Amino acid sequence: MVASAGENAAAAAIIGEACNLRHVMTTALILGGATSSDEMLSKMLAQLRPHSMMLVISSADEYIKDMLIALRA
Repeated sequence: MVASAGENAAAAAIIGEACNLRHVMTTALILGGATSSDEMLSKMLAQLRPHSMMLVISSADEYIKDMLIALRA
């Protein structure tokens, strides 16, 4: 899952529950740029934490490609 800090991650619950039922590991990438406050990141973490096995916070969009390659996705 990929989400930007400050956005609503309601779909994460649906995706996370479906993956959990099928025993699929989930990873969430949170994009937090220079305008993202700690409060915005905390809210996003709280939304994604129950539905993700691993959480990664990045300030660079390029990190998404690198992470997907590393995960062989």
